[in-house]
Amino acid sequence: MNAVRLSRATRADAADLIAANRANQDYHLPWVASFTDQAGFDG
Repeated sequence: MNAVRLSRATRADAADLIAANRANQDYHLPWVASFTDQAGFDG
């Protein structure tokens, strides 16, 4: 079985998280409005 590891997001993760949020924005709206830029990640 594979292990799952959780950790806090860091600045190094920003680009991947922003890209994932942009790619899935239509799916999550109107329930969740995720950050889609660096300012939102930093916020």
